[in-house]
Amino acid sequence: MTLHYVSINDGDLPTGNYNDDGATGVDAIAIGPVAVANVPNTVALGTGSETGSSLQVSSATVGAITLHNFAGEASGVVSVGMQGAERQTTNVASGAITSASTDAINGSQLYSVIDRLEAEIASLKTEVATRRSQ
Repeated sequence: MTLHYVSINDGDLPTGNYNDDGATGVDAIAIGPVAVANVPNTVALGTGSETGSSLQVSSATVGAITLHNFAGEASGVVSVGMQGAERQTTNVASGAITSASTDAINGSQLYSVIDRLEAEIASLKTEVATRRSQ
């Protein structure tokens, strides 16, 4: 029995995609049993992973705060799971934090930001309380 767990659709080599299994999108790659990369320029990693279309995100609003001027433009998707069977990405190195960075940010970097904000907020609360009591 031969199992084909790697499927690459380069558009030209029919033997690279084993009967159109997995990588049905042009320039797509599917790695793993029943992994599906059906959108052009996407990668599905792991058993049952599925790709979808990329989403252009240049801003985001959370509550009353709008964040904008995000760097980078998505030209494809890398999926490590599927809806309802999400996976956690671990062992991610720290990414650059600049206005032009398109690096991933890891948990320690996010924690550092939250920790610093908590300290600044606590300091401001103390300062406001001190000024009110004068």
